[in-house]
Amino acid sequence: MDPCHDLEANQPIRIPDEHWTGTPKEMHERADQIMRAFEPVMHPQLGKIRFSRDGRDKTLSEKRSPHEFQSVRALPELIWRGWVSSTTADRKGRQDVRAWHKLEHGLQIGDVPYQAEITIKEFTDGSTVAHKFYLHRITNTKASSPYIADPALKPSRGPAGQ
Repeated sequence: MDPCHDLEANQPIRIPDEHWTGTPKEMHERADQIMRAFEPVMHPQLGKIRFSRDGRDKTLSEKRSPHEFQSVRALPELIWRGWVSSTTADRKGRQDVRAWHKLEHGLQIGDVPYQAEITIKEFTDGSTVAHKFYLHRITNTKASSPYIADPALKPSRGPAGQ
């Protein structure tokens, strides 16, 4: 069934809060192992999307908190149910890149709501790859939370696809 027409399509994807502990390096290694096991996902509009080492590295490089690392568990379903919120040409003019797509969908870890964004890189041969996964808190950003790192502490990397 096409998730865009499913009554549950607008409902956030829910995963239990596993209360990950450990150093960021330990949580990074745990999330990396989870992502290595991912199989390609069929998106209703973009087709088959695969997970690459480069995308995995970019995704995990900015994660700092337990919920950020734990959120990778939901990536396949987020891609399958995500809606295409934007499509742009490659800003660097690479000949092998046709477009960058941004998928969005709600995610809830335990009782904490987030908005997830996944950047998808489409190549000129028609293949697609999950390039980077962003997780944004959609509740009061000024509220102090142990679940997600303060966005002010993260370096800015510019818009998706750069």
